[in-house]
Amino acid sequence: MEVGDLVQHTRGWPRRGIIVKRVHLCSQTRGVANKIYDVFWQDDSSIEHEVWDYNLESLNEKSLDFQ
Repeated sequence: MEVGDLVQHTRGWPRRGIIVKRVHLCSQTRGVANKIYDVFWQDDSSIEHEVWDYNLESLNEKSLDFQ
């Protein structure tokens, strides 16, 4: 996943959004495979900070309904 990707939150209620920033935390140690992002959610037009990649699923055009 990278900035600009469409994503869906995999925990809680389904939310769709766009990754707007990759976050680098001082507390992250070397060798950590997970990444952290800021995500703009379309349902309430909010930005959620520090969302871990394992809570996100990348969406592609085939998985979106454009109705």
